[in-house]
Amino acid sequence: MTKLVRSFSLVAVILLLSTGMVAAEKQDPLRQCTQSLSQNNFTQAITFCTQAITENPNNLEALYWRAVSRVQLAQYAEAIADYSQILSLQPQNAEALSSRAEAYRLSGNLTDALSDASRAIEIEPKYAERYIGRGLILYDLKRYDDVIADLTKAIALDSKLFSAYNNRGNAYNDKNQYDEAIADFTKTIVLEPKFVPAYNNRGIAYSSQGRFKEAIADFTKTIELEPQFIPAYYNRGNAYSNQNQYTEALADYTKALELEPQFAPAYFNRGNVYSKQKLYKEAIADFTKFLELNPNSAQGY
Repeated sequence: MTKLVRSFSLVAVILLLSTGMVAAEKQDPLRQCTQSLSQNNFTQAITFCTQAITENPNNLEALYWRAVSRVQLAQYAEAIADYSQILSLQPQNAEALSSRAEAYRLSGNLTDALSDASRAIEIEPKYAERYIGRGLILYDLKRYDDVIADLTKAIALDSKLFSAYNNRGNAYNDKNQYDEAIADFTKTIVLEPKFVPAYNNRGIAYSSQGRFKEAIADFTKTIELEPQFIPAYYNRGNAYSNQNQYTEALADYTKALELEPQFAPAYFNRGNVYSKQKLYKEAIADFTKFLELNPNSAQGY
């Protein structure tokens, strides 16, 4: 439940989109592509960008925006091909390197992702966002000390970059350094009070310290800000369960399952609560469902 949350790609998209629109006025397909992208119509954006590329195979903006759209649709191989074409024309394009690194990361190719991210930092060593990007890859590699080092560097370059604090907090959480994690999540919230994941992540750190009252408050705030945020219901249910508040725990697990019926851990934990309440029929039903979703798990047996 402590996923890193990346903001730099969105920032980059916004910046490039605002500059790209001016250049696109003379090329109708590119203008339509960026408009579609701004409306989250990624399939249509790809169609228009492809049209622009057909007219000019070296249209770097069209290649970039098509790649961005493809990443949004989980078409990682195709996105990587687009970024690679940009880099064949501009080998020192740090934005294309960082973006390709993210596509590699999302596709599971962490080796090439790390290589690209490191090259981008060599080109732009004073650009804080580059360290955030590499930090995500290092996090996936479970190199938490290196994550902390990169995000500390990002913060040194830009102390207002709230995502760097949030992501560093996640690394501290995974190192069981909960005080440091809480400090970073709190700083994130100070900088960006409506950044939902920080409340959820701080709640996880509080829970890990047995501070369930504070954790419940943070999970509740998460839900107030984003009522569809499934992990917050699950996490709050766990906190309630740890305080023997079984009625509240059951309600939260049930809500999580209403929002995501395939969320297996919620069935398992709700089953445990039912067992504690001696509602064995309901518990068996939940454990059975859990095993249907996770047939190789030993937990449900």
